[in-house]
Amino acid sequence: MSLWVQRTSTGGGTLVHYSVQTNGKGWCIVPIGFSSAGNIIATVWAPQNQVTGPILSVNTWTHIATTYSQTYGLTLYVNGVFVGSTAPQSNDAPDTAIILILGNSLGGGGCNSQSIVTGIFSGYLDEFRVYSRELSAREVSALTKDKSCSDGIMNGDETDIDCGGSCLTCAVDSSCQSLTYSPYVSYSTGNQPGSISIADLDNDNNNDIIVLNANDANLGIYFNQGNGTFQTPIIFQTASYPQFVGSVDLNNDNNLDLIVAQASDNSIGLFIGLDNKSFSSRMDIPVGSY
Repeated sequence: MSLWVQRTSTGGGTLVHYSVQTNGKGWCIVPIGFSSAGNIIATVWAPQNQVTGPILSVNTWTHIATTYSQTYGLTLYVNGVFVGSTAPQSNDAPDTAIILILGNSLGGGGCNSQSIVTGIFSGYLDEFRVYSRELSAREVSALTKDKSCSDGIMNGDETDIDCGGSCLTCAVDSSCQSLTYSPYVSYSTGNQPGSISIADLDNDNNNDIIVLNANDANLGIYFNQGNGTFQTPIIFQTASYPQFVGSVDLNNDNNLDLIVAQASDNSIGLFIGLDNKSFSSRMDIPVGSY
């Protein structure tokens, strides 16, 4: 986890508190807080262990981060710099949801806190984050710096953490390819196109497009030609005001069939898939009222 901290007074205080109850009691521990002298402390439980950091200056923003794994144990970073770590160890947790409380231990002042003096934290917290994995030292360091990933490409001073996990990794001063798209292509439909479905209707390993045209009471099938283009649509008439279309192999013949919800007709229309990009005549099945 990581967060920015600005103290407004000295002494102890809780930064992060875990418990299974909203009042801070029950099973509970204090993984980050301050000692009576004002040292930043990170703890791990079962077995008990802690890493003691420096005394944080008052009225100064400081970045705090901890990482944990059974292989490397608990590690504490201050302003992106490694402070210390425990030996490899386990970290006990209950078999129920944990409630996370910031800046106070509430009624859980007697919880496992080791050298942390629990109580109300006086100051400000910002950008608190909990990660689902152990961050690397480089990733922790990057959290303390201004981000330069506005172009969507990592140029060397940031990580996927900075860019929401979507940046392309690229070394400093090296060329890096970015994702591009072909020009926009428009295909005409019927009147008031609504539902759309994507499926390989002709078993050629290319996805085709099915579009419902509500006011025209029909559907258009655009067969994929395998080169980024689609054929002129083949039109099939539906009942009045079709709303939704889906595709599935209803009769296990390895050909996809089409099912259309026909709102004004209170029915569904079935088009059974045949070979050679063709379908049977529509079969209507009454359903409940629209």
